[in-house]
Amino acid sequence: MAKTDTDKKALTRRERERARHREEILREAERIFSERGYEGASMADIAAAAEFSVGSLYNFFRDKAALGEEVMVRICEERAETLEALAARRLPAAEALRELAASFVRHLAAHGAFLRMSFRLQSARGREKPPARIAALIERQRKALVAFFRAAAAGGALRPLPPEDLATAATGLCIHFAADWRLHGTDPAAVPGDALAGRIAGVLAALLLDGKGR
Repeated sequence: MAKTDTDKKALTRRERERARHREEILREAERIFSERGYEGASMADIAAAAEFSVGSLYNFFRDKAALGEEVMVRICEERAETLEALAARRLPAAEALRELAASFVRHLAAHGAFLRMSFRLQSARGREKPPARIAALIERQRKALVAFFRAAAAGGALRPLPPEDLATAATGLCIHFAADWRLHGTDPAAVPGDALAGRIAGVLAALLLDGKGR
């Protein structure tokens, strides 16, 4: 969970510095993993990119697997917090769907390369379950999305479907919409964010709004 301003003030200068260094390492690790793949990236590569010695890197993370897991935890936690904040805003249904699509596109632009690398790696390993911390964050995302659709449906503009089903449908559509762009040779990261978000929001509205919220 992200630290509040009060939490940050409670940290000592040394703790704040360590937290900043850790964030720098995670940011560079995500970039190196995205560019070179998990197998192609080394701790030495990541240390050099973050401007740390390899020995210093091991003071933060015990090995490459632990570092890769922390990168994914950071990404999943960020997405969960975004969805929770969006649900709390209780926007009208049509606006809520536009914001949901825009948040997905922003997340894709920021972390899509790492997520694709991670999913390819997991597929290559078979049906291996994600680590418990990541699984818990994925469940947190799901609950936040269900809460989002429950709030969006409160005005009666969404089709009368269980919010759990709406959450599943919206997630699948966003993921496959972006995958379809890539399948046809277009990298979603190269598409203007507003254009991609608008396309996704339009389809979500057509499928999920019952006519009163358009």
